[in-house]
Amino acid sequence: AWSHDDKQIAFGGSDAVVQVQSFPPGGQVLTRKWEKNIEGIAWSPDGTRIAATSADALVHIWDIRTGEEVVYQGHTKSVLAVAWSPDGARLASVSANGDAHVWDAANGKRLLSYTGHGLSSVNAVAWSPINNDHIVTGSSDNTAQVWDARTGQTYRTYSKHAGVVEGVAWSPDGKYIVSASSDTTAQVWDVTSSEPLLKYEGHNKTVWCVAWSPDGSMIASGGLDAT
Repeated sequence: AWSHDDKQIAFGGSDAVVQVQSFPPGGQVLTRKWEKNIEGIAWSPDGTRIAATSADALVHIWDIRTGEEVVYQGHTKSVLAVAWSPDGARLASVSANGDAHVWDAANGKRLLSYTGHGLSSVNAVAWSPINNDHIVTGSSDNTAQVWDARTGQTYRTYSKHAGVVEGVAWSPDGKYIVSASSDTTAQVWDVTSSEPLLKYEGHNKTVWCVAWSPDGSMIASGGLDAT
């Protein structure tokens, strides 16, 4: 994950280590060791903290200036993804046990549990870039759902995929969502109406991840087909 000022990148993997590299290279490389593989990484909006999810069912917030940590312990299975609210006050994390949680970034206190996906694994989460209370999650129930971070109310359910939803991303203007699926497609849809706008069929295996360009004109996707 890139920091918002494009000056640092944080990465982690099956070695259970998170590293922060400055760009251009040559500066200090910061490292922090966890117990099990790193599943997801997200920078706080102000670029001072990193949230990392792990197969140990925990989410760690690491302040790269002070080394201080906040640990969220509300999940019972692997935490697969995490996202910050635009104001940096809360995080949303999702787990293989079917839960999506919203919690306080300062103290790790749980504020809300979202159960709209039932018992299906929740694989991906993204917070609206323009709304502090709108979250989208993607699940093994083949849906992506937009819901309220304060009330847990489901606003929209996108059910046009024929397979597991592995990745989700909001457009920079908050009007559209792209979702990636094991059905080998990435699909763009309207947040307000849930209407499909575009189906990308360039992959021939599961699409794992998607991301919008900063100007909202392009999407990048990565899949099990090694492209």
